[in-house]
Amino acid sequence: MVTKLRRINSSNTKYENTFCKLGLHNGESYKFESLEAIIVEINELKEHEKIDEQYCEQLKSRIQKDGFIKKAIAVDANTRIVLDGHHRLNALRRLGCKRIPAILVDYNSPMIQVQGWNKDTVSKQAVIVAGTTPNKLPPKTTRHTVIINGLSRHISYIEKNVNIPLSELKPKNYDAMLSKFVAKK
Repeated sequence: MVTKLRRINSSNTKYENTFCKLGLHNGESYKFESLEAIIVEINELKEHEKIDEQYCEQLKSRIQKDGFIKKAIAVDANTRIVLDGHHRLNALRRLGCKRIPAILVDYNSPMIQVQGWNKDTVSKQAVIVAGTTPNKLPPKTTRHTVIINGLSRHISYIEKNVNIPLSELKPKNYDAMLSKFVAKK
């Protein structure tokens, strides 16, 4: 099944105000389940971590073989910092994609938390600094979680399954242009 998603850019604040702000649920938790995956421009996104090159190439090969991206990434709606999905982002970029499906969340929400994978202390402020400067954190430094009904879950829990063909994420006629370029060599 292929999911059709709306494409937005950072100037589309009406859409963001509708879907990116997290609403209260029973006064305790936020309605992460109601968030929709949307298509965003890759060049608008900011990374806060470096990637593992070997894993990225393996993922790129797997996505290319499948012909589609299976899951959206998690992104802060305000800063456009990628919270989860750095390898998927880079794999799509290497495949010539200009867009990616994403779940936009409010990183300032207390329902979104960050910790280190290796029991290191990592703050949201450190993530924002790394995302807005050239000084990126090492791969797999941060582990973002969401609180849903009192339970802490990895943020990938809210990343929707989308199954979007790569052709929908590339510029129009990308494959035809690429084949002409390769033929000239």
